[in-house]
Amino acid sequence: MSCTSNFTITKGIRNEFTFTLKQTGTTLPMEIDGTDTFNASLVPLTEDGVTNSIDFVLTSEDALNGKIKLVIDANTTSSLLSEKGSKVDKYYTIPTYKLIIECNTVNNGNFVAKVPLVHVD
Repeated sequence: MSCTSNFTITKGIRNEFTFTLKQTGTTLPMEIDGTDTFNASLVPLTEDGVTNSIDFVLTSEDALNGKIKLVIDANTTSSLLSEKGSKVDKYYTIPTYKLIIECNTVNNGNFVAKVPLVHVD
């Protein structure tokens, strides 16, 4: 699974993101079991092959409606790499990370959700 919309992390403040997991083949939310685990890695988009990822554990926010929460504290967001385009292009943000969420669930087994382009503003 991958998301295609812009995903932006704001530097210097606490960021909270809620994801809704869907049942396979449907738009209905997947019920989250108490034993389900969700781990995320924020991986730099680098050309040099060095990938010092930042790892997070996601928590269940609304188990019946398939909602999980990612929290990135202010100290972590302050240290993230950000890149901007040129003045002529109005200093648009350039994606610098990808987000990979590893899910281990009772109802849907193991799967990976990806946000391929993460911007840091």
